[in-house]
Amino acid sequence: MTEAEWKERLQDELGAYAVGVEEEGWARLAGYLARLTEWNRRVRLVGSTEPVELIRRHTGESLYLSRVFPLTSQSLADIGSGAGFPGLVLQLAFPGLSVALVESKAKKAAFLSEVCRTYGLGRVVHQRAEELELGVEVVTSRALERMEENLKVLQQQARRGGWLALWVSEGLAERWSKASQWTEFHWKRLPGATERGIFLAR
Repeated sequence: MTEAEWKERLQDELGAYAVGVEEEGWARLAGYLARLTEWNRRVRLVGSTEPVELIRRHTGESLYLSRVFPLTSQSLADIGSGAGFPGLVLQLAFPGLSVALVESKAKKAAFLSEVCRTYGLGRVVHQRAEELELGVEVVTSRALERMEENLKVLQQQARRGGWLALWVSEGLAERWSKASQWTEFHWKRLPGATERGIFLAR
């Protein structure tokens, strides 16, 4: 699809997910998805590049954070960014954010870097998260391997009083909610999902 076609599909299909994305933001997201499908022919970044999958499952679920958490000009670290969900999507849609995309795999980091250079937004940190202490206001992660085992690694990236926003199952959110380290926590179900949602905790 062309960037214009991606933009039209995004705006048509994401009414249930995203509010507050300006016209330029939709254009950036369309350009990003066009690049992603092109790169994915050479480098496996995502399992499927079907438009419905990329728009609703990946982009829409990333943008849904803006419906359940106020995104303004916070510093944000996305751990295990992969193809850019949710961190790069959030940066392109809400350019007031200051986003660090943490990705240890070289080919995925190269793709993220190209998109960041194209739009002058975001920065890529090509390191393992356990080597870092970024001290940001918001930490996101959507598809980190062994997320439950890596919870402490995610926590160490947030400053005192900072937030975690993690795309996890309801069962995992229930287990985490019983832990004593949170001062506040919520779990918000994603549109159209039965088990998946966003766990917000500080």
